[in-house]
Amino acid sequence: LEQGLRLLGIDAVLGVDPKQPQTLLEVPSADLLDSLLEVFRQQKKPADVVLVFDKSGSMAGQPLQQAKAGAKAFLNALSDRDIVTLIFFDSQIYPAVGPFDLKTHRAELLARIDGTIASGGTALYDATLTARGLLSDASASHRHHITAVVVMTDGKDEHSKSTREQVEAQVRVEPGQTAPVRIFTIAYGGNAQQEVLGAIAEAAEGSSAQGDVSSIVQVYQDIASFF
Repeated sequence: LEQGLRLLGIDAVLGVDPKQPQTLLEVPSADLLDSLLEVFRQQKKPADVVLVFDKSGSMAGQPLQQAKAGAKAFLNALSDRDIVTLIFFDSQIYPAVGPFDLKTHRAELLARIDGTIASGGTALYDATLTARGLLSDASASHRHHITAVVVMTDGKDEHSKSTREQVEAQVRVEPGQTAPVRIFTIAYGGNAQQEVLGAIAEAAEGSSAQGDVSSIVQVYQDIASFF
């Protein structure tokens, strides 16, 4: 290794000692790592999340089944201290399920996801603003929570009363300010408008991801790591 580093021009002349490190720390055991992660989960800020789920007719079949699996993986990755609200939408926005703390209502929320049936069109913009409004109303009482909306859709908005421009204007964070509610978007499948979803997430200081039937579970799990 030392000889190889010298061949690359990495030596003491450049301020790098190729003989180091001579003291290596032992890799913690799996049990210790699990314990550290559990301590982190208990000490981190609790999250208040609204999960927005597209149940439009284009989701029917395997896309819906995998999307359900992804959403359930997302809930299972969150802490018992976190609070979750579900909003399902197609051409219309359905009444919110929650907010529920996961310690006592996780099974109920998982069951509601399992029972979803695909039908109707897509009212993405209205659903996004509805979800954000729920958290904006709760922000005063949850000042020490992480507040975020996670939106998954597989298509183009065709049924909202709101426009894309209105959504971006309402969620946009001005320079120097912190987003009261961050928005994370998931473009599911080839017909989802990644550019639109990315713009909404960027305006709200969130992030956007893209997934398909084979990767949607991992996409949801990756987003859960933000909380």
